[in-house]
Amino acid sequence: MSYESLFVSTEEPDRLFVTDHQTGVPRRVRPDELQAQLLEQGVALLQGVTRFIDTANARSYRPHLPVASVAQVFEAHLVRQGGGEHLGWEAALPPVEARPAKTVAVFELAMGNGAPFPQPSGTFELSLDGEHLVSFCLTKRSRRWRGADCEAYFDVRRVQTAALGGSFSLDEHIRDESTFVDGFMFLTLPARLLNPLRAPRLRIDAVNPLPSSNWVRVGRTYEPTWADVIVPGLDAALGGADQPSAFGRTVLIGDIHNHSGESTFIERQPPGVGAGAPCGVGSRRSLFEHARDVAGLDFFCLSEHDWQLSEEDWKHLNDLTDEFGADEGSFITLHGYEWTSPSYGHRNVYFRDRPGPWSYAADPELPMNTILDGHPTPADLWEMLRASGTECITVPHHMSAKQFPLSLDNFHDEDFDRVAEIYSCWGDSLEHAQAVSAFTGRVAELAFINSVRAGYKVGFIASSDSHDGHPGTAQGTAVRNHLFHYFGSGQVGVVVPEGSRPQVFDALRARHSFATTGENIVACTQIDGQVMGSVLQGSRLARSPVIEVHARSFLPFEELTIYRNGYPAQSIAAGEVTELDFNWTDPAYSPGDEASYFVKVVRVDGERAWTSPIWIAG
Repeated sequence: MSYESLFVSTEEPDRLFVTDHQTGVPRRVRPDELQAQLLEQGVALLQGVTRFIDTANARSYRPHLPVASVAQVFEAHLVRQGGGEHLGWEAALPPVEARPAKTVAVFELAMGNGAPFPQPSGTFELSLDGEHLVSFCLTKRSRRWRGADCEAYFDVRRVQTAALGGSFSLDEHIRDESTFVDGFMFLTLPARLLNPLRAPRLRIDAVNPLPSSNWVRVGRTYEPTWADVIVPGLDAALGGADQPSAFGRTVLIGDIHNHSGESTFIERQPPGVGAGAPCGVGSRRSLFEHARDVAGLDFFCLSEHDWQLSEEDWKHLNDLTDEFGADEGSFITLHGYEWTSPSYGHRNVYFRDRPGPWSYAADPELPMNTILDGHPTPADLWEMLRASGTECITVPHHMSAKQFPLSLDNFHDEDFDRVAEIYSCWGDSLEHAQAVSAFTGRVAELAFINSVRAGYKVGFIASSDSHDGHPGTAQGTAVRNHLFHYFGSGQVGVVVPEGSRPQVFDALRARHSFATTGENIVACTQIDGQVMGSVLQGSRLARSPVIEVHARSFLPFEELTIYRNGYPAQSIAAGEVTELDFNWTDPAYSPGDEASYFVKVVRVDGERAWTSPIWIAG
C-alpha cells in the first residue's frame, strides 16, 4: 500500500457497491442502504455529531471552516491539553423500532502535536452522558481503544509530519504544526448504554498534568455515512484486532521500563525536585491502566528504581503485577525493577514467572549519582541472583548517556546480559550523533554499536523509561526536560509461539526481539529458519547466508539498512511501502567466517526499528 492510499481506501467492495435492479449495473451504496445492511446484522449506524452543546472551553472555527479534513466539515471545535479544556456535543437518536444489539456513532476526528517541538504527552477522555467510556491519545496510525462497555476505533485517513524542528500550517488553528492526523472515530456502544428517547451526549476532556499543545478536533459533517468513505473503518471497528505476525510467529509489543510517582523511599533528590518527592508521575495502578487501556501494549513492566523501594513497596508492586496480568490472553505483565548503580551504570532485572529478590545498588540514603568505592558491582548483583535460583535477566540501558555511562567491557555476564535497551526517552544509545538521540549528552566511545563490533552476543530492545506517567507514549517532565524527544518513546517487540508471561520472558532471554521508536513497527529477520537473536554454526550453511527481512508499519518505510559485524553493509530504498519482505545475500561472506547481521528500517516520518543481530559462528 502506498503512502497516497492512506487517503482513499476501498478495501470492502461488497459493501461499497450494489447492483441496480433496473439496469443491472453496479452503483454506489446510498447511506440509507448501508444503514439497512447494518441493521440486518443488529448494528445501528448513527450520525456522531448533530449539534455541539458545550464549546465554551474550545477553539471554534468561526467564521472560517477547517480546510484540513478528509470529510466535508461545516462546523468544528478544537481543545488542547493541560488547561482543563473540554468539548461536548450530541449524536443522533438511536432507532427505537429496530432495537439493535450494537450502535456505532461515527464522527470526523483530527489530532496533532500543536508545535514544531516535543510536547508533554497526555490523554483525551471520552464520556457518554457523564460516564467515562475510553481514554485515547495522539497516534499516527489507525488503532482501537477498549473501555469496559465500548470500543473506539480511529480510522486514520491522513497523516502529515514535518522534518525535525520544522513545521507547517493548515488553517487558522493548526499553525506551526509538526504532526497532523485526520480520519473518522467509530464509537461502538451496547444498546444498554443508550436511552432511545434522548439523544446521547458525548464529551471529550483534554487531560495532561502539564500544559501541552497536543490537541483534538471534532467535526460536524454534511453527510457522515458516505459508504465509500467510512466502510473500511466501519468494518475494522466491527471486526477483531489485527495481531501482527512474522515468519509464522506471533508478534507482541511492549514497554518494560517505567517509573511511577508512588515510590518515595529516598530521602534525597536532585536539585529542584524536593526532599522525599518521587521521580515519576502517577500512581502505580494508573501506569498499569495507561499501559493497557491507552497505550494498548501487549506486555508491560513497572520497573521501579531500587532506591525508591521498601519491602512494602516491593510487595505492592508485585501484587499489582499479578493482578493486572491475571488474564494473560489480553495483557501480559512482567515482574522486575531497576538496579540503579551510580558507579557502574543501570540495569533492569526481569523475572520469568514470579518475583525474585531485589537489592540496592547503593545506600538509598546517599544523594543520587554519588560514586563511592565499595558499592555493589554488577558481578555482586549476578551472584545474588544466581544464589536465589530464580530465572531472570539483566538489561543495561542508556549506556552512552554521560549521566549514567555503562560499558560491557567492564562488566558483562552472558547468562544475564542477554539484551540491551538501545532506545528510550533518552534517545538512541546504539549509534552516536543520530537524529533520534534526543537532548541528552553522549559519550561517543560508549555507543553500543562498539559492543556489537566487539562481538558481544547481546540482542536489542527498546522501552520508554517513562517518568511522566504515560508508559508507551511518554515524553519528558518539568524536571526531566532531557527526556523530551521528537519520535516515539520506545517499545520492544518479541516473536513468540503465543502470548504468556513465560513466553515473553523466554523470547527476551533468547534475543528474539526488536527495538522500535514507537508506533508499533514490526521488524524481524531470520537466516536458515532461525530468527533474530539466534547463533548459527557456519558449517550448516551451504552457501553465503541469506538474510530474510519482514517489516510492517502503518506509514511507509523510506530506507532499509543491513549491518554486517556492526557496520552498514547495504542500504536500500524501501520504495515507500508499508510492508517489506526482502532477501539479501551477503556477497562478502566466505565459508568459515564469523559474522553478525542486524537490520534497521526507517519510516518516512523518521520513526525506526532495529532487529536483534543473528550471529554466525565460524
